[in-house]
Amino acid sequence: MWDQMLLGIQTAFTLQNMFFAALGCFIGTIIGMLPGLGPMSVVAIMIPVSIQIGDPSTTLILLAGVYYGAIFGGSTSSILINAPGELRLHLGLRIPIPGGWSIFVYRQLSFLSRLSPSLL
Repeated sequence: MWDQMLLGIQTAFTLQNMFFAALGCFIGTIIGMLPGLGPMSVVAIMIPVSIQIGDPSTTLILLAGVYYGAIFGGSTSSILINAPGELRLHLGLRIPIPGGWSIFVYRQLSFLSRLSPSLL
């Protein structure tokens, strides 16, 4: 059991997979900022691109990065235009901090809320 877990961690932290994770987060954030495109539609758009990669683990890492990047991108557009696209983004509109600081606070809180179950 432990050798499979170590193999998975070793595969996830290769240079190629880390690059595709960062690329997926960047692409997901840019496309997720467009109002009306949610995380699932961005993943559906990226499926033909990810099939061309060939390696299944790299493909899944890219799609996971796109998904989480689109979640953050959707929060950015909802805070800036003050209109939630999804129900979970409604809380981000209620942060009473002026300017770009509300985006910073929302992203930090979102990161902590996703990190805490992973650590438990």
